[in-house]
Amino acid sequence: MSSPAQLREAFDRSFASLPSRAAAAGERFLAIRIGGHPHAVRVAEIAGLFADKKITPLPGSVAELMGLVTIRGTLLPVYDLGVLLHCARSTIPRWLLTVAAAPVALAFDEFDGYLASHSEPAARGEPPATPGDRHRRDFLHAGIAQPVVHLVSVLETIKGLRRHDGLT
Repeated sequence: MSSPAQLREAFDRSFASLPSRAAAAGERFLAIRIGGHPHAVRVAEIAGLFADKKITPLPGSVAELMGLVTIRGTLLPVYDLGVLLHCARSTIPRWLLTVAAAPVALAFDEFDGYLASHSEPAARGEPPATPGDRHRRDFLHAGIAQPVVHLVSVLETIKGLRRHDGLT
């Protein structure tokens, strides 16, 4: 039989575990910066996050293709997410994320942290005004409105580039 102290402790623990269950119900995002502007990427769409990897440039490739990188023993093409989104480039991207749906790495400027959404996380955006906007369909409201990068759309663009460059 449980003592009153054990019952009280179990009761207190049950309340301590509720926030973690609530957080699991929402989506999780990486907060990143591209061209100095805040963006978000769904954690469910990425396979990994890396900093300061050596990228071997490829001569004569499309502007979006930065080169090749080896991650966990796999050779991956690295595409500049800023160029794909038509953002102004001020620095060489330091960070890479690997995409869960394809063997591709995307380079970006800064990693700001993780964000969790406990409710409907992303509001639908306006129709695309610029070519890069088609990859930013939703907005996450976490203090400020951050466009959510739609990685499936980015991969479709990369497939088109690969056909154009003869890399299929």
